[in-house]
Amino acid sequence: MCIRDRVSMMHHFKNGGLLHHHSLLRVFAMAEQTWATMPRPVTILSAPKDRESITIVGDLHGQFPDLFQIFQQCGLPSERNKFVFNGDLVDRGQQGLENIISVVLLKCLYPCLLYTSPSPRDS
Repeated sequence: MCIRDRVSMMHHFKNGGLLHHHSLLRVFAMAEQTWATMPRPVTILSAPKDRESITIVGDLHGQFPDLFQIFQQCGLPSERNKFVFNGDLVDRGQQGLENIISVVLLKCLYPCLLYTSPSPRDS
């Protein structure tokens, strides 16, 4: 899946669309491969250089419209635009699964540009 496919899926979620269970299994397989290749412990991000940014996102609580808006305002992950998701992606809100799928898909595409730190409720 390329970035265009992942953004298209996020628009699908935003419009109330669902993900077929076979697609969800593929997402989990990609995630497992990505996390298996990540170094442990995870490298801490360095301070952003000129024209770089790090967006720290926390406490989305299953509110997918908030995640969608963050990407609209801040852009998608790139070499100059890194993200840290600091837990509480899925609890409380109605679209927690959409949140975690979107973040996992972007993590698989950009393993060194998007960092996650799940809370106990996200595990």
